[in-house]
Amino acid sequence: MAELCIAKDIFVEAGILPFNDYCLEHVEGTKITGTLFDENEKRHCSAHLLEAGDSTKLTVLLNATVKNIIFSQGNGSKPRACGIRFINSYDNVDKSYEVYLNQPADSDSWGDIVLSAEAMGSPQLLMLRGIGPSEHLEKFNITPLLNAPQVGQGISDNPCIFFALDVIDVPDPTADPSQVVAITKNSKFLIQLGGSRLTSTHKEGVF
Repeated sequence: MAELCIAKDIFVEAGILPFNDYCLEHVEGTKITGTLFDENEKRHCSAHLLEAGDSTKLTVLLNATVKNIIFSQGNGSKPRACGIRFINSYDNVDKSYEVYLNQPADSDSWGDIVLSAEAMGSPQLLMLRGIGPSEHLEKFNITPLLNAPQVGQGISDNPCIFFALDVIDVPDPTADPSQVVAITKNSKFLIQLGGSRLTSTHKEGVF
């Protein structure tokens, strides 16, 4: 890559090889990751994607906590997610709001829904609505909607330790825009967080 990348050089010199260049796969070695690359292989943040879209058609809900997922039977026998029910964290928590993938006849809400609950929150939301191991759901008086024994299984936390590196005598001490990831043989991840210039020292955060 043409641009200066301090973290990449550190990981490669430390022996975390091979260098896999731009890569979205979690493979052993050092890589530069991201979700948006232009024709010049330059990584862009999600904010650039929003700039390219029509913000008048996007609604961002702040302080919204998802209560559960709304399901319908659809055309078949299996339940189909059709919306979410949520509360406003700074409002009356007993008051719920609903948004749907397709506008129901009795609702003013319509459009697509982007729900981000991460690894821990996703199975919780499914189980609260009755999708999960039936025996486990019944222990909490939740009526099973679909017996899915795999939901909530194989989940573990990912502890991390943050440390900062003082990199001196950097030719171009501007903040590194790339995100560099190093994956060792025992599947430990080292992730670089670009820092900012402090006097003549460049700060690189790694966890």
